[in-house]
Amino acid sequence: MVDVNTQFKNNLRDLVGSAFFSIKYYSTKEQKYKNYGSLRFDVKKHLQGGKSTAKEHSFTVYDMSAKHYRSFVVSKTVYIKCGAFYTQDDILSGKKKGLSKLTKMSQVGLSVERAYVL
Repeated sequence: MVDVNTQFKNNLRDLVGSAFFSIKYYSTKEQKYKNYGSLRFDVKKHLQGGKSTAKEHSFTVYDMSAKHYRSFVVSKTVYIKCGAFYTQDDILSGKKKGLSKLTKMSQVGLSVERAYVL
């Protein structure tokens, strides 16, 4: 059986590929939602060798705006935007068709508690 975190990361990589995407993420430290844009997988330009310290329940991407790598915990990811909006459920199920417009988070059942479902 495939772990939910691994399935999420694999489906997310398949979904966005090498395209730029943005993420809405819940920060428990600041207790608010934060947006990060211009993120991308598979950037190797700034690697200096060594072993990744990312936890198994997180994924690491390169933030082109901040010019450094960021790690995000899978369970705190609210949605991904890559052409369309993809919720956690969309990514876990492997759906290639997301929401065309996300007007209110309550319309898709997202809340602070929702970020901790995984």
